Amino acid sequence: MTDPSRPTTTKTRIVAQGSLRFPQQLARIDRLDRRPLDEGMEREVIARIKALNPQADAILVSDYRTGLMTPAVVEACLRLAEEHHKLITVDSQGDLYKYKGFALVKCNHREAEAALGRPLWSEEDFRGALERFLGELSAWAILITRGPEGMSLLGRGQSYAHIQAANVSEVFDVTGAGDTVIAVATLALAAGLDLLSAAQLANYAAGLVVRKLGNATATQEELAWAIENWGLHSRSGGVGGVPPSPPFP
Repeated sequence: MTDPSRPTTTKTRIVAQGSLRFPQQLARIDRLDRRPLDEGMEREVIARIKALNPQADAILVSDYRTGLMTPAVVEACLRLAEEHHKLITVDSQGDLYKYKGFALVKCNHREAEAALGRPLWSEEDFRGALERFLGELSAWAILITRGPEGMSLLGRGQSYAHIQAANVSEVFDVTGAGDTVIAVATLALAAGLDLLSAAQLANYAAGLVVRKLGNATATQEELAWAIENWGLHSRSGGVGGVPPSPPFP
């Protein structure tokens, strides 16, 4: 869909070439419009979502706070998921309470702290934050990504889980890591995996894409390698130092 009144969101990354494997990002210049959709375009978006809904097993919302996810669009997504008994997930990009009633709500460490108005330091802090979000958002599960510290997960009726980062030694570009987490977790849940397994698979995928420059994806072959190698590393409690490096670029 095209809205001729809005610019195409453009993000220009300023990088410095050096002796490291990849250029290092110094700054980013964003050109975008954060105005909410006008009523006409909003109706068109909702109509398109309704038309596509029968073809989907899940609805994933990624809110980049550029005006697309208006209250009416959010409500339409939630209503469609409830009416057709479909999984609905969101990477809220900070505005957690806008997505009350979604099955899986994902945010990062900084966004969780901003929503709570206090820092999160210990595992007890994260456990308490997840319990609070789970109740206040009426969610089925909450996932907080924590960069090199992995991720924290809590599902309704399930135990708190802290998943260690699959890869902390070969991180070249974190662009898109959060998108990878919510995308892979949603796909895994839609395919029938349990919550913890879905989060672990998403963790592997994020560990793979941060090895690549720019917005990257993890292939099926790469994920299979990570399950076999990083999975064993995780179960051994990290014995033997850093996890092995993939044999692919």
